[in-house]
Amino acid sequence: MIGKIRKSLTAKMCLVTMLWMAVACLLTYGLIAWAVPVTYSAGRSEALSAAAEALVEELDGESLENCAAALYRFAGRQGAEVSIVDPAGETCLSTSEEDGSSGAGTVVTAEPGGEAVVEAGPDESVMQAVSVPLRLREGEGYYILVFSGVQTVNQVSEAVGRVWPYILAAVLLAGTCSSAFYALFITRPVVRLTAVSRKLASLQFDWRAEEGRADELGTLAGNLNELAGRLSDSMEALRAANRRLQADIDREKERERQRTAFFSAASHELKTPLTVIKGQLSGMLDGVGVYADREKYLGRSLQVVGRMETLVQELLAVSKLETGEWPRRKADLRAVVTESLAGCGELFAQREIRVRTELQEGCSAEGDPGLLGKAMGNLLTNAALHSPEGAEVRVTLCRAGDEAVFAVENTGVHLPPETLPHLFEPFYRVDRSRSRRTGGSGLGLYLTGTIVRRFGGDCRMENTADGVRAEIRFPSAQNPP
Repeated sequence: MIGKIRKSLTAKMCLVTMLWMAVACLLTYGLIAWAVPVTYSAGRSEALSAAAEALVEELDGESLENCAAALYRFAGRQGAEVSIVDPAGETCLSTSEEDGSSGAGTVVTAEPGGEAVVEAGPDESVMQAVSVPLRLREGEGYYILVFSGVQTVNQVSEAVGRVWPYILAAVLLAGTCSSAFYALFITRPVVRLTAVSRKLASLQFDWRAEEGRADELGTLAGNLNELAGRLSDSMEALRAANRRLQADIDREKERERQRTAFFSAASHELKTPLTVIKGQLSGMLDGVGVYADREKYLGRSLQVVGRMETLVQELLAVSKLETGEWPRRKADLRAVVTESLAGCGELFAQREIRVRTELQEGCSAEGDPGLLGKAMGNLLTNAALHSPEGAEVRVTLCRAGDEAVFAVENTGVHLPPETLPHLFEPFYRVDRSRSRRTGGSGLGLYLTGTIVRRFGGDCRMENTADGVRAEIRFPSAQNPP
């Protein structure tokens, strides 16, 4: 129970408020119980003094016999006993002689100087007394002594004492209700702000404190909302930076994987022709079997060395392309395509392939014309080598929106759909036996994709109704209107 109270601001404020209210009410009750008799007694004494002064003025110069009626009227009005004391201190006339009221057992003497001395008798009653000098016809030195019991004061005190348990119960009830309401009114916004701060501590920055107040709690709510907004922005920026960093890490890992795969494939591509050359040379040196015809197999070895040379040149081109910085300038794509077609013209003629071209004017891109020509030439060479003899190759260059599109479609052949995404990978061949009948190095399309992406373009391969279509697209940034 104590632990729960310690952890609850509402409970602590309720208990403290109720305690302070109870203490304040009890102090107020005690002050009233002490002050009421005192103030009533003082007021009664002042009233009796004033009335006694008026009575003295009324009886001034009268005879003692004529004072009796006035004394009884005064006693009736004031509810007090009145006596006339002579210079010797003896009572000459008193209203208590006739009605037998509280004067029994009481000795009253008048001291010089006008002070009244009341000595209580056996009943120990408490009296108030006022003495005023009186001048009668019989002479001077007389005093009027007015004395009254304080029974009314005592009754008030007793009444206050009788009702104190009810007052205490009412105070406790009112204190409990008011302190509970006060605690809830004050602490409810604090509890809501605490809940919001707990959400912020758990990095849930979409929560806001809805406190439309103009006091310190409203200011605190506004500060929490501002803090949440700034933390949300900072966390979003941090997440974005982490995403970029993770993307860079993933990209570097992918590059490393591709680099490892590339060198592994390159090693295999170089090892195979070296093994062939080694076998041929060993056979020719030993004059074993068919290798006795050295002229024939020297020519074949030369062909293998030529393929190796081509492969090494392609590897050097790839290395230079990946590590070097190539200048960018505006290149006329129509001129680049025309030059590439001229370079492949003999190959198309040897394979009796018809070339149909549609080249639009005004197509340009930012890049190195030599590298762009190599990328397009690789697509043209690939189409010539992998098309049946007598087939048709369609070469187009046009604008599509803000892009320049170069496409080569070779008819009469289709590729398995699952191979299309891998055609721009290094040393990838559709023929699983890695046949080299076409004499390709396996790096042509890989070089094309690398060059195009280096200058912000994109390339893809797809089957069409008539054959296979290779396409290169350059974005608008590289193709200003």
